[in-house]
Amino acid sequence: MQQAWRTRLSAAKVGFDMGVPFNELNRAFDLGFKRLPHGDTCYLSKNLQSVGMLSEPPPGSKSVPNGNPELASSIRELNAILKS
Repeated sequence: MQQAWRTRLSAAKVGFDMGVPFNELNRAFDLGFKRLPHGDTCYLSKNLQSVGMLSEPPPGSKSVPNGNPELASSIRELNAILKS
């Protein structure tokens, strides 16, 4: 159970690093944190710079973040939530 929560938390951190608000991630991944008054604000690192866009992953790409298939699955779930 703890491992599943850690996996969801890791995926939520990826989302947060991409600018998804904390409260949305907390809800989507059922993390159990209290709603934060500032949790609907998007944050991005000031070090990020645009280097262009990739509309689709390269064909046949099967990379798994950190070699962790559960994390990859959570990230796919987050992407599906964000697209809906």
